Amino acid sequence: MALKMVENKLGDQTVLTFLVEKLSGMKYFVLKDKIRARQSSPLALKLFMIPGVQEIEFMDGTLTIKGSFGESDTFGKEMIFETVDEHLNSDDELLFDDYDQEPVEEVEETEEKKDNKMAVSIYSELTPNPSTLKFVIDKQIVDNPLDIATLDEAKEKSALATELFAITDVSGVYIGRNFVTVAKSSGNQWQEYEDTIITCLKDFISEGKDVIVKGANSASTADYTEVEKKIIKVIEEEIRPAVAMDGGDIIFKAYEDGIVYLQMLGACAGCPSSTATLKMGVEMRLKEVVPEIDEVVQV
Repeated sequence: MALKMVENKLGDQTVLTFLVEKLSGMKYFVLKDKIRARQSSPLALKLFMIPGVQEIEFMDGTLTIKGSFGESDTFGKEMIFETVDEHLNSDDELLFDDYDQEPVEEVEETEEKKDNKMAVSIYSELTPNPSTLKFVIDKQIVDNPLDIATLDEAKEKSALATELFAITDVSGVYIGRNFVTVAKSSGNQWQEYEDTIITCLKDFISEGKDVIVKGANSASTADYTEVEKKIIKVIEEEIRPAVAMDGGDIIFKAYEDGIVYLQMLGACAGCPSSTATLKMGVEMRLKEVVPEIDEVVQV
């Protein structure tokens, strides 16, 4: 049966109600912020990423979202509908088994907690890849970059990436030393997600939480040949800093029989100009340093 949304007004708030069969027989449960949602409901966490959402109520057969939306703000309501519809048609849980347990941390922030938050400045930059956007942060957040392609991988490696994947249409996250590149799966304009992503990044980083799970992005300890060391030196000192300017990364994977195998990450992955970058830029430079190289290919 097609999902239906009923819209009402309650004072200055807009109230959106959905009939949800999966919630039949459920007792009343309300969430008022992202902190509690993170512990109780993956759907609620996604909804709190949408600007304007203030309160989410679960009860017998219904899901109610209350928020502040202007008369002409159809986008916010459309995002809510799409998020609920997509989640209900997936295998993801509506609520965790222990959703009604006492929160691990206080929902309301104390003045001391507010004072301990770090000041964070974040701005976005376009990349050559129209499916990605780079978010530059005014401080280093990791020692070694990490590329995350799925929500399941994010749950294992990065709490920050897990929150970003909760935002509608986010399909990939690349965490650089002082930037995060986010990939989207739809043709919607970046303006529809930009503020939500910046808010997510600021909230997470300002709290001083670990961006990545310890050991998730450990540097390689492999023993390299002299030729491989020359290749890696050029990549580390010249190529990676250059492509990082556009929100991407290039990682050395292997050298065998005259062929260098590289992995394109972040904005470089799927970029229309990545082939030209690889052949006209990276390959030419590596051949200057290591003449025995025949070809550079992407893995």
